[in-house]
Amino acid sequence: MISRDHLPGVPFSGTRLRRPIPVDRSSRGLSSGDLFVRGVGLTHSSNPCCITWANGTSGCIAGLAPCPNTDKHYFWDGFHLTEAVDSVITDRCINGTGVCIPMNIQELVYF
Repeated sequence: MISRDHLPGVPFSGTRLRRPIPVDRSSRGLSSGDLFVRGVGLTHSSNPCCITWANGTSGCIAGLAPCPNTDKHYFWDGFHLTEAVDSVITDRCINGTGVCIPMNIQELVYF
């Protein structure tokens, strides 16, 4: 793994989520503030977009149609975030604070 020890003087930026993404959402009950995406229109935090086995905690069942409003869901299936959540994380990593540390991508470019 490349680190500051290997390349002194080169700036690095990593990512972190303020809260870990729980694998078993059914027992934890996510709220609209979880995953730090509050205020972006995501309303379905406990049900995945596709129909899954094991009460929403596994992969999608093949051949079944996903939900019509993927932009409102946190999770695609029992494991993966939707494109809507990935977009929020990406935007905040590029322009915001607290996701990519110690600096965002924009700051890293102009370092």
